[in-house]
Amino acid sequence: MAITINGTGTLTGVSVGGLPDGIVDTDMLAAKAATAPKLGNGAILQVVQTVKTDVFSTTSNGFHDIGVNVAITPSSSSNKILIHYDCNVSGHDLSMVRLLRDSTSIGIGDAGDANMQRITQGGQYQGGNDDKVAVYSGSFLDSPSSTSSITYKLQAYKYGGTTLRVNTPVNNSNASYTGRGISTITVMEVAA
Repeated sequence: MAITINGTGTLTGVSVGGLPDGIVDTDMLAAKAATAPKLGNGAILQVVQTVKTDVFSTTSNGFHDIGVNVAITPSSSSNKILIHYDCNVSGHDLSMVRLLRDSTSIGIGDAGDANMQRITQGGQYQGGNDDKVAVYSGSFLDSPSSTSSITYKLQAYKYGGTTLRVNTPVNNSNASYTGRGISTITVMEVAA
């Protein structure tokens, strides 16, 4: 087929790969036209975030879902997921935080003699200070090997004392010297 240019400047008859290198530049591409293979390893393909602004509280010991979770569906099973989280937790006694992929703890330390292995962030003893909040922050690069929807979430652990709260001090006071925070979890698909 012959290459032709009509009266409006439209070019026809060019096959895929028929233009010399350097003819098509970034400005000529449609928005989001580049695919993951063209972006290269390490490119961020999608970002999803959940922000928790309300308060969670419990008086029961053990691990608890606290409403800080986010779902993402990887576009390739070889891609990785970068997770970053910030969580405000308060308690009369001891609190800890762990990160889960669906129902599996990830980013955890080795098992110790009497220590719990499934902890992402080590315990914070708050010693009965009702105005104190511990901020747990962390990042983890996960390899889920999946193209199905995955839910990443945080759980908080309560041991001892009377109450564990998320996003506010134990006393949940409206006093001017205390404040409420937010807890977030952000996940990013990284091209492998």
